[in-house]
Amino acid sequence: MAYTLDDFRRMLKQTKEQRPLNEILSLMPEMRGMKDVDANDDVRRLMGVIDSMTVAERHNPSKVIDQSRRRRIAAGAGVEPNEVSDLVKSFEPVASMMKRMGHP
Repeated sequence: MAYTLDDFRRMLKQTKEQRPLNEILSLMPEMRGMKDVDANDDVRRLMGVIDSMTVAERHNPSKVIDQSRRRRIAAGAGVEPNEVSDLVKSFEPVASMMKRMGHP
């Protein structure tokens, strides 16, 4: 089984109270572009975007999420469609890294 946005959401939830999100993201080269975030607001925002997705979208975002789905997810999360795109683009290298690390 591949690393999914469900796994990413669980990781965010588990770690947001243990360490500042900026510190966690700075450890992940693929996520350095997101390191200047306010932990509480942005974690809630990311989780809201993920929660607005269907199971299929969370399991294979880059292949399933098209423009109309992006708009629907954004509306459900109260964000702009480009934020959904940014999450999907940022997630792809993380999923690849997790696969290389042996995540099921």
